[in-house]
Amino acid sequence: MQREVIFLSTESILNKRLLAIDVGTYKVGYVVSDADGRVIEHGIIYKRGKERREKRGEKRFFIETKDINKAIMSIIEMYGIKKLIVGNGTSNKMVSVSGVEVEQVNEYNSTQEAKVLFWKERRKMKPLQLIWKLFSVVPEDYDDYAAMIILERYKERMR
Repeated sequence: MQREVIFLSTESILNKRLLAIDVGTYKVGYVVSDADGRVIEHGIIYKRGKERREKRGEKRFFIETKDINKAIMSIIEMYGIKKLIVGNGTSNKMVSVSGVEVEQVNEYNSTQEAKVLFWKERRKMKPLQLIWKLFSVVPEDYDDYAAMIILERYKERMR
């Protein structure tokens, strides 16, 4: 699988990259942002028996792994992440990483807000999607959108 590689020239810019995660029992939504707060990559890490990384859209990935912590550490190393933003729910204790600063953010209602964000990104909807939206049903996992909400809350708090 081919990946786009982004080279940055200064260490100070790299230090501002953030990884936000929404931790669940069997999956973790994640989003990587650059120094300007733009999304570089987002996706979902599933705890399953096989190791696989699949691209689903321009910047969206689905990762399957036996070890969620190892997958998170590989993203941290790949992008030179210095700060990990996590929701303050009970599941966040399942993630254990080293070498990065970890900061917690209130994740209250982030799942509901993630549904809204998911549908907002799909403006041109087919008739079946309109029915799903009407009944507040999301046809695929959207944990990465919850991670985006967590990242936005962190950035608002830092302003």
